[in-house]
Amino acid sequence: FFNNGPINFHINGHLMEYSNEFLYIDDLEIIGYSASEPSPPTPPENYVAWAAGFGLDTNNTGDMAFDFEPDGMVNLAEYALGGNPTNDDAASILPTFGITDLGGGSNGMEYIYNRRLDAALRGLTYGLNESTNLLSEWNYASNAYETGSAEIDSSFESVTNSVPVATDQGFIELEIRGNF
Repeated sequence: FFNNGPINFHINGHLMEYSNEFLYIDDLEIIGYSASEPSPPTPPENYVAWAAGFGLDTNNTGDMAFDFEPDGMVNLAEYALGGNPTNDDAASILPTFGITDLGGGSNGMEYIYNRRLDAALRGLTYGLNESTNLLSEWNYASNAYETGSAEIDSSFESVTNSVPVATDQGFIELEIRGNF
C-alpha cells in the first residue's frame, strides 16, 4: 500500500492531545480513503530529467539543439536514439544502411535506426525524408518504408526500413521531432 500520489483519509476519533510535533488520537476508525495515482511525467519533464541525468542544464548545454561534446549529434538526437550527450558515441548510435537484394533483379537500401519504445509518451516522432538530390526539397515519407522492429532493451527498439532504389541517386535522412 505505498503510493507516490496524494492519499486522503476520512476518520472518526477523539483528539486526546496536540503539540507542534505530534497529534494523539484515541478510538481511531478509518471510514474510507482515496488514493490517486501520480501523474506521469510530461514530455518536457522526461527530456529535462534525461538531460539533468548527464549534468546538462536545459537552458544552455542541455538545450535540444545543442551538441555538447561535439560529435555531430544534437541533444534531441542523442535523447531519441539512445546516445550519451557527454560522450562522442555517434558511430554507435547513428542509423546504419546497406544495399539489399529485394529479389526479381531489384535492389533496395536497408536503413536501420533506434527508436524509443515509449516515443509517443515522450512526445517524439520519427520518420524518413527522401529526395533525389540535395538541392530540392525533401519529401516526408514518414514510416512508409518500415518493415519491422526488434527490441534492443527495455527502452529502445531497432527499426528496419526497406527503401526501394528506383533511381541512380537518392537520399534518405531520419527526421526526429520533439513535440514539446
